[in-house]
Amino acid sequence: MNLPPLPSLARQTTRRQALVVLASTVVSCRHLGGIKSLARSPSVLKDPLVVLIAIDGVRWQDVFGFSDGSPRTENTLPELRAMEKQGAVLGAPGSQGFYATGPNFVSLPGYMEMLSGTSALGCTENDCLGMQTPTLLEDFQLYSPGNRPPSAVFSSWEKIEIAAGETRVGLASTGRFSGFNEEVLNGYPTCRMHLNKGRAEGGGHGSFRHDRITSALALSYLQEAAPPFLFVSLGETDEAAHKGDRVGYERALQAADRFVGTVRRSLAQERLRGRSTLLLVTSDHGRAENFRDHGRRHPESSQSFLFVEGSGVRAVGRNCRKRGQLRDIAPTVRALCGLPPGATKGQGRVLREIMI
Repeated sequence: MNLPPLPSLARQTTRRQALVVLASTVVSCRHLGGIKSLARSPSVLKDPLVVLIAIDGVRWQDVFGFSDGSPRTENTLPELRAMEKQGAVLGAPGSQGFYATGPNFVSLPGYMEMLSGTSALGCTENDCLGMQTPTLLEDFQLYSPGNRPPSAVFSSWEKIEIAAGETRVGLASTGRFSGFNEEVLNGYPTCRMHLNKGRAEGGGHGSFRHDRITSALALSYLQEAAPPFLFVSLGETDEAAHKGDRVGYERALQAADRFVGTVRRSLAQERLRGRSTLLLVTSDHGRAENFRDHGRRHPESSQSFLFVEGSGVRAVGRNCRKRGQLRDIAPTVRALCGLPPGATKGQGRVLREIMI
């Protein structure tokens, strides 16, 4: 399949036009990864595989200590502790912090911010209609080599389909029944099994899918397809917190940490095969002091965290003293992977202090 050449990758309108062309032609392909590669900027990382994990509604304090205020030991959240030792952390105690831009600290604006790299989205609630600026999913699908399987978004909460991108390229499996181009998963037997299991089982409110199904589905796709970009959102931490269930919240957080561990081991195998890998773990927002709530009435719920590990990342641990924001994630990933910069209005900065 031949797509029209891009005269200038820096031009925002041209990028959007190319994505629209791609979206209109890609759904007829059996395998989205068969699309010809477009011209791209020189990559910093060789043949990158990037995984971005968001653990919904986790307080930064609970990542570095327990929800009752006591400090965590080395054997709790061991995978995040390992990422801290091997990479970099923003938002740790004593730092300038890592924040959602807001002004309303709820999920959909947070996911849009981290996937697009801008806070100028016109979205302040969880009922926004769609993205108006390119996302990481769209960029990786458009600029990655044509022999790679499609980049993907997997989430327990169905509305993250909206944050994935308006052109609906790549694939998204969000909640039990939402998403686009999910037929690609039928080509991977284990993925198909988990997808069907998630549809058959119950979940949370609406069409929320259990995190264990989302985790298994995302991990299967990572291991079987190894796409250029994978975004995974786990939501049971936020579900439990809204109920005031601290035990369930802690259980979901530790399950998310175990998932981070399985992803880390899979990425280590990809590095042995010669690929560059990058792993980022964050949250879309924090929590209010009362634990249950978050949002514009609770400015303390703006504070989040970011763990980064992998190719091109300095092992600086907690020694990141600059303030960071969710909108800094996408510009940093784009810079590391040689992708064109995103939108200029409201754009975050490249976190050069953590880059080699």
